[in-house]
Amino acid sequence: MKVFKNHLLDNILSFFFILIGSEILFYSIYRRFNILYSIIIGVLVLGYFCLYKLVVDWKRRGIFLYLVAGILSIGITYFLVSVSDLMVEETFYQWAFGGGGVIGDYLGYIYGAIIFISFAFSSLGYYFTVNIFRRPMVFLMSLIVLVSYIKGVYIQRTLFTNIIVFLFIILIISLFIEGTKKDGLSIDKIINIKKKDYFKVMVAFCGLIFLIAYFLPLPARLPQNDFLDNVRRITNLYMGTSNISGFNIKGNSIREVNQSTGINSNNIVYTVQGEDVRYLIDHSFDKFENGMWKYETEDFKEGELITYKYKKYEIDSGIYFLERAGKENKDYENLIKERDNKLYRKLWIQINDSDSYFLSHPSNTSSVNISSLDEKVIHLYLNSFEQLFFDDKKVFRNGEVYNIEYINDEPSENTIEEALMKYMNLDRFNELLRAGGENNRCKYNDLIDEVYLNIEDDVTDRMKNLANELTKDKESNYDKAASIRDFFLSGEYVYSLELPVNREKGSYIDYFIFAGKEGYCVQYATAMTLLCRSSGIPARYVEGYLVTEKDENGNYVVRESNGHAFVQVFIPGYGWKIFDPTPSSEGGEVDIIEENNEKSGGSLSGLRVSFTLFMLGVLFIIFIVWLIYLILYLTKRNRFLYRIKKYTKEETFEALIKECIELLEKVDIEPYLGETELIFAQRVESNIDVGFLNLMKSYYEYKYAFKEVSKKDLQEAYRVNKEIYNYIKR
Repeated sequence: MKVFKNHLLDNILSFFFILIGSEILFYSIYRRFNILYSIIIGVLVLGYFCLYKLVVDWKRRGIFLYLVAGILSIGITYFLVSVSDLMVEETFYQWAFGGGGVIGDYLGYIYGAIIFISFAFSSLGYYFTVNIFRRPMVFLMSLIVLVSYIKGVYIQRTLFTNIIVFLFIILIISLFIEGTKKDGLSIDKIINIKKKDYFKVMVAFCGLIFLIAYFLPLPARLPQNDFLDNVRRITNLYMGTSNISGFNIKGNSIREVNQSTGINSNNIVYTVQGEDVRYLIDHSFDKFENGMWKYETEDFKEGELITYKYKKYEIDSGIYFLERAGKENKDYENLIKERDNKLYRKLWIQINDSDSYFLSHPSNTSSVNISSLDEKVIHLYLNSFEQLFFDDKKVFRNGEVYNIEYINDEPSENTIEEALMKYMNLDRFNELLRAGGENNRCKYNDLIDEVYLNIEDDVTDRMKNLANELTKDKESNYDKAASIRDFFLSGEYVYSLELPVNREKGSYIDYFIFAGKEGYCVQYATAMTLLCRSSGIPARYVEGYLVTEKDENGNYVVRESNGHAFVQVFIPGYGWKIFDPTPSSEGGEVDIIEENNEKSGGSLSGLRVSFTLFMLGVLFIIFIVWLIYLILYLTKRNRFLYRIKKYTKEETFEALIKECIELLEKVDIEPYLGETELIFAQRVESNIDVGFLNLMKSYYEYKYAFKEVSKKDLQEAYRVNKEIYNYIKR
């Protein structure tokens, strides 16, 4: 036990580097802090640390000990993941390499992740910081941890996670300082690093980080630069981020409107069974400011229970008041028509991708329940940002199926619902309400106006003038919104994933409407939303999916590449109505098939081919360089032996001895500062009995007694050199 304690104290920096790195990696997946899980990770890392000490001490037998530990760790992980209460078949390969999902609260899943991460990171960390110190590998391991932190924990960062990551960075610096200190033993200088030197470095580092954070806070928008914009555009286009044929709608708290997008994957996100499902909504934004959409109204984040009860919508009240007013007021008789029997619909939706905190759903969702044999009791909420979520921050699992009841967004012709949709505006509906003595209903519409008519300073005067021009002869909200939508579908605007650069340096949406006239759904939906608000129509920017593709079973297939942005306009007495202003590549309303086809054709095809050839060329050059390096590395020994054949006997003798010393340094057997060659040889001989001491005695006779190098001496030098080479290769 004392041996392990001393070993731990001697390598305390490496231990905490491994411990905190494992903690960060786990919480990058789990996304929540749990003291029990932290303790378990600490115990496992400590156990693995002591185990690897035995592996090193046992030398050849240690390999078998490590294999047994590895098989047990991975086997237990596999068992725990396999017996987890997952609703779909989950393989260890999918779990280990699928990535991207939040693992939630399945205990087997969690403990499997703890064991696997602790084992893998401890193995790498111990070997490359304790057994041998390799800066590139330490840097790579640190990079993996920090990237995981940015993608995971950083999204929901707290003071605790910030302290942990700062501590991890301090440990990285300390390890590099220790590595430098050890390097000093093999050169003719003493690197004397004291505890106070560590303190000074850490104080300077933390102070610098504080100053940067204080004076240079995270900008709301990245600075504009033509070169960087081009790099980002190419990267996005070919590596895949953002929009309709590539923009990621999941997990975004903001949406910038001035960035080109890339091509997203064709992974299936949902499978949907229902009738004429056109759009799925994931979330909406209420505030547009400084060229980006974001969540502003805190009250909108609160959700309304949508399981075991039906959510009431504006259209229910609108029909009630219209039917009541029609009996007493002849002005409304022409609006009283048959009800739409197909308006209230059902669908089921299956999650086919990674776990998520939010579930996409159709517009006007009124009720959601899980479709499961065990009939789990769930509580789902829908907020005013159109986010559908669990009340206790549980996640929607891959493979789960949900039954959704909703009100269709497209009422049939000659129905009372269609009449409400096409006739109403705020004044007309308030008049209808007042006729029925329901003045308090106006307050709800006032709240809608307050939030969804807000345009701040992002709408220019010419945008306001355009909005007024497009809607001047229209009365109802529907007709005004349709006029604005048709303006973008008139054929003057072009669909493009690559945005033109705004040379005017003003509002990008203003530039898009009046000059650029090229963009994808984010720009079109933003432009229409702002123009609607400018003309007095409450509107909001919405992100979700466009649904058109069917599989062989007749079910709709929703892919990541179907991600889409569109507009919802509020019609008093009817509710939110979807409008889609994005044109296809050939004009007219957006067609997801056309958008997906653009991936392999269009104006970017030549650029794509050129870029592909360029990347193939780069990869070929990298492969050639790697191949040359590999050949040189594998032939290094033979090239050395061939080269010294051309030397004189004396030069060959000295070269072989020098090579012996360099080989020994690779296994940390190196001369101490001020140590003579003969004393060093005695120390080597006590560890490796290969005749190195006798060889050095012959070298002394040659070097200082001026004795001629004999053929026997040269043969002995070759033999000892070969023995040492074979020793370090074991």
